[in-house]
This record gives sequence, structure tokens and C-alpha cells, in this order.
Amino acid sequence: MAALLALFVALAASVGPALLAQTGRAPLLATQQDTTPRSEARLVSDVASIRPGEPFTVGLHLTLDEGWRTPWKNAGDVGNGLIATWSLPSGFSADSLAYPIPERISNPPVTSYGYHDEVVILATITPPAGLQAGRSVRLSLSADYVVCGHTCIPAHAEQSLELPVRDAPPTTSGDAALIRRYADRLPVEHARWRTRAARTDGGFVVGIAPPADWNGSLAGAWFFPTNPGLLDHAAAQPIGRTAAGEYHVRLTGSAYLAGEPKRIEGILVLPDGGAFDSAGHRGLVVSAAVADAAWAAEPTEPVAAPGLAPAAGAAGEVTLLFVVLSALAGGVILPPKTIPVPTTRR
Repeated sequence: MAALLALFVALAASVGPALLAQTGRAPLLATQQDTTPRSEARLVSDVASIRPGEPFTVGLHLTLDEGWRTPWKNAGDVGNGLIATWSLPSGFSADSLAYPIPERISNPPVTSYGYHDEVVILATITPPAGLQAGRSVRLSLSADYVVCGHTCIPAHAEQSLELPVRDAPPTTSGDAALIRRYADRLPVEHARWRTRAARTDGGFVVGIAPPADWNGSLAGAWFFPTNPGLLDHAAAQPIGRTAAGEYHVRLTGSAYLAGEPKRIEGILVLPDGGAFDSAGHRGLVVSAAVADAAWAAEPTEPVAAPGLAPAAGAAGEVTLLFVVLSALAGGVILPPKTIPVPTTRR
């Protein structure tokens, strides 16, 4: 046994430097732990310098190994959403985290919501108007998230940004284009789109009335609920249109739904090529009071086969409703300050 242990130590000493030279990352030994498995995390900003009192945008940029995904704020049947805590200088404030539109990842009998390849989850930071120029400030974010492939595993990232303060217009950073790309994928609220909701025996109906000059279609759209316990995520979502032009999205309630929800909240996402406005936004924020209403029984004409095609890379998903953060917290989850999800107004 002693000889075998000595051989192992010798091999580790010889292989470790070569592996570090090839990958740029140290091998994981007993004293090390990869806190962001199957992913990388960094904090990015759209500006390279800031100005007192002027808001700017930052984002948690997650890149994922091929075949791995990270959940949306509602993970669906598999996973758990992000938990984030800011550490900001005195007088700074952070808006709620803003999530780009997710994908529907279907592998019967389970359905999950999330992102593959990469995503940037955004927030607006506002410095105080009296901030002194000529100094630097540090912004820090602690994030617990999940990566899922055949299984789901926890990840933890501690990321910081240091930005100089100048009494001049902020300079653009090298990550500004990345942030803009994902800002364009945020769901939006439009006053010209009218929504309402009604209870049915099997679930709910969401009514979507488009503007009179909208020339698109809700064919292939999918509703992503904010509340993870509201719907059967794997159930079809048939969409019909009334003679008056209102779309009705029929949703199957979850078998585990507790109580009667007062509102239906989430986002309606169009497939690639669709848009709710001239800016090309594919996600529409839905927030509607639930009522028992006769309009829910109005006849409709189907507009398409329900739902979206499964996202690429979804094969092999396993139903793992896990206790992810328990492992990080020593068996007891004490949630830090969580950041709710915003809407973007247009």
C-alpha cells in the first residue's frame, strides 16, 4: 500500500505541471475544488469607467460546456434558479436581475426551461450622484446556480469588477456588444398588447389581444410561467384565435398546484423569426388577473400545432429534483438576499 501511494504521488507531481501547461487550469487534487463545474462565470460591464449618478449595465456571463445547460428563473421540472447577492459600495443600488428569453428543453416526461452554450443575466447599477471622481470602486456578486446535463450539479461563483470613476461620459467596454446582444433578448411589456386570464376546469386560459396593425402570428408560441408550481410544464399549450382576433392560450394546471392563483405571470415567447414589435423582441411579459369569465369558452380556430420543437442538446435529461444548495451550505439552506426578476418597459 505504501508503495502504491508513493507511485500515485509521483505520477501526480509529473502529470500536474503538464496538464496545467495544456489547459491553463490546475488539476483538481484533494485540496482543490472546481466551484463552477461544466461552466465558467464572470462579471461584465458595458462601460470601462463610470460617472457619478449615471446608471450602467452589468451582467453575469455564464458559458457552458457542450451538452450542459443552466436554468431560467423557473427551471421547470429539472433544476433550480439562480440565487444572487450583491456587495456594492455605499450609495450604489442594483435593479432586479433581468433574464433573457429561455429555451424550452423537452425530454418526455419532463420539460425544463433554460439556456445552453452561454447566457448573460443583466442588472442596472446606479452610482450615487455625490460619488467622488478620481477613485475606483469594486462591485462584487456572489452567485449560486446549477448546470444540468444527464444530471444537475451545483455551482458557486464569486465575481468582482473594479471600475474607475471619472467626471466625464463613461467609456465603452469590450463587453458592451455582448451585453447589448442579451439585452435585446429581454422580454418586454407593451401597453398596446392586452392580456387577460381565466380559470378553467383543467387549468387556465390566457387571452392575448394584439395591436390592430400587428401582422404576425402566435403560431408556435410558448408560455413560460414565473411560478414553478402553476402549470404542468410538459403539457401541450394549444393556441386558438377568436373571430374578433384575440388569441387564447390554453394551459394545463399542475397536479401540485396549491390554492388558487390571483394572477398569471410569465412571458410568452415566439419561435425564431417571430416578433412582437418592430425592434424584433420575441418575448412578451404577461401579467393578468385570474377570473371566472365567459370569454374563456368562446370558440377559436387553431393557429398551429401547439408548442415549440425540443431544443438542441436536450437528449438524456434525467429527472433530478435535487437539493443543490444544501450541499454547499452543509445540509441546511439559508437563502441569502435574493434578487427578484424584473420586467422591461417599452
